[in-house]
Amino acid sequence: MAAYDRSVDYSALIAREAAKGVNADRRLLAQYEAQRNAKISGERLPYSQTAVYTSELGRPLGYYGAEDRSGYINELYDAARELAVSALEREYERETAAFDRAEAEIPETYRAARNAAASDAALARQSVNEQFAASGLNTGAAGQARLSLAVAEQGVMGALSREQAAELSDLELRRAEDESG
Repeated sequence: MAAYDRSVDYSALIAREAAKGVNADRRLLAQYEAQRNAKISGERLPYSQTAVYTSELGRPLGYYGAEDRSGYINELYDAARELAVSALEREYERETAAFDRAEAEIPETYRAARNAAASDAALARQSVNEQFAASGLNTGAAGQARLSLAVAEQGVMGALSREQAAELSDLELRRAEDESG
């Protein structure tokens, strides 16, 4: 055990010498540290002993011991990965909800469009019927006109159904593209 002087503040001596940076006397720092540790032990002082400078004494200047911190690095990596996965899952759920909402709105939109087309067709039929009744036509010409209106109405309804199917198909394609990456 190194000899020490009870009246000397070895921590202050260490700090003063270490403040010299690269010009500090490494042997003197190791001596002060050994004396400080001896004083802590001998006087039973409530301080922790250190081995910063005494352990450096046998090493080349600028040499530092490596410490395996791979566990800590893996913890940081895992935490970052979990955050990224969580963010991706939230984004996926948001996108899925948007697709589901759009898919639910499409049939209602086209139902309203078909109702409007049927209403327009009914008004057109009523108008034609009134015109033919006013002119006294209730024969083949009136039937032909009614048939023509019915075919036009069915054409509009078919076009709306095809448009709805195409929009749903496009939505499913976008959903599949989003899911694949």
